[in-house]
This record gives sequence, C-alpha cells and structure tokens, in this order.
Amino acid sequence: MKDPVSANPTEAERVLREFLHYPLNDGLQILQRFAKLEGAVVGEGDGPMERFVYVPGSRKHPVLLVAHVDTVWDQHYQQEQKGMPPTYGEELITSNDPAAGIGGDDRAGCALLWLLKDSGHSLLLLDGEEKGHYAAKYLQEKRKSVLRKLNRHAYILALDLPGERYCHYHNVPNCRKFSRFFEENFDCIPMPRNFGSDLSYLCKGACGANLSIGVYRMHRPEETLNLSQWLRTYDKLCSGLLGEQAMFRTRKLIRSFRFVEKKLKCLWAWILKLRKAR
Repeated sequence: MKDPVSANPTEAERVLREFLHYPLNDGLQILQRFAKLEGAVVGEGDGPMERFVYVPGSRKHPVLLVAHVDTVWDQHYQQEQKGMPPTYGEELITSNDPAAGIGGDDRAGCALLWLLKDSGHSLLLLDGEEKGHYAAKYLQEKRKSVLRKLNRHAYILALDLPGERYCHYHNVPNCRKFSRFFEENFDCIPMPRNFGSDLSYLCKGACGANLSIGVYRMHRPEETLNLSQWLRTYDKLCSGLLGEQAMFRTRKLIRSFRFVEKKLKCLWAWILKLRKAR
C-alpha cells in the first residue's frame, strides 16, 4: 500500500492537461481509462449516462474519492461541440472556444483522482451528474449492493466544488464530529451558496463532503481554472489522506425522517393521481 505522496507540480500539471484535452461532449474515454485499473468495477444501465467505474481501495478504512466525467456549459447543454484545447497561462487556464468552457468541472476533479490512484483510497467516477445525476440515481435505485459497499468507507469526498478553501455538505445528514474534522483536516470553510451534487444520492450511511478544486465561472465559456489553487488542493489531499482515517456515520434519526418524508410524498402523489383519474 502506497501513501499519497505529492508528485512534483510539473507531473501533476501534465496529468491535468491530459484530462482537460479529453472531448467535452462525452466522458467515455475517461471512464475507460479508470476501468483499466486493477480491481475496477464497471457498471452501465439502460438509461442515458447511467455509467460508473468504481475502483476499491486497499486500505483498512479507505475514503471514497468521487468525481464526475461529464461537463456542460449552460448555453450548450446538448454538448454538440467538442470544444478546443484551452490556453495555459502562468496562473489561469482559460478557454479558446467562444461557445464552451474548458471542462474543468469536473475534469480537474478526475485528474486529482488519477493522481491519487495509488494512495490506497477508493475511486468512483460517475457520468451524468450535470444533467440529472444519472449514474448516482442508477446506483441508488438499481445497484444497491454496490451502493452499500460505497457506504462502508470512512467517508465520501467529492471533488467538483468551485473556488478555493471551500467545502459543501449538500444536505447530507453528517454528524457534527465529521464537519469539525473535515474543515480542520482539509483547511476549508462551508460555502454559503447552494450547489447540486451526487453526494446526496451516494451518502446513505457514510458522511460526505465536497471540496473546492480551483474552478471558477463553471458552465460558461468564461470558465477558468486557477492552477496554483488546484495544486494546493492536491497537496491538501495528499496530507489529509495520508494517515489512517476515522469512520464517520450520518445521523440515523435524520435519515429515517427523510425516508418517511419521501414515502409520504409518493403516497400523496399517488392519491392525487387517483383523484385525477376519476
């Protein structure tokens, strides 16, 4: 088992460039790259973008690291264009395409997972996050045995949050102990804005958090990636994931309440449907 030792910035940047050069309109090549890793579990449903690759870690209590392979820009959600290679400045990576961003959300997160593939922690690559959390919903509804394995991890850590030094919990019913641990261990503060994430579909027992990766103006042609901030996130991950990880479980009472709430909503929708049919 190898500890996650930070590669030199030149090597890390080389990996980042490789991922930013994948086509914007399809994440299949990224999934195929991770699928070649030893022990990789590949899943694919019948619906659009119901695809994932899960690479189990070798540690006693591994963390599950999560990124999504799809990327979009608001003006072109159909992703008809493949985009152009970005411009690499001294500090910022920017787009050359007036109609598309660089795909930093979440190719920058995928690159971090690749750099940490020998850390002993587990990896999860999901498709369809941007358009409706397709792979995460597929795991929740049709691959429950895999979802149970994912929730046996110490905790779940997603990497697709904008900015620097922010974290987000996406309404996951984390215990307070986990929030204190995460913010201290990864030197971050909760982001005040709301963002969607696959975490709310994945965390069914394990606590979870999302971490900033240095991306800005996501989903727009003006999207940028701050290279120094991305490298600092990588260093945080290398140091924060180095030692043995504690297990953090979500609060059962809140989970039970949400389960009942969901069932009641379904029941009410069924009643309304019956009323309309009469």
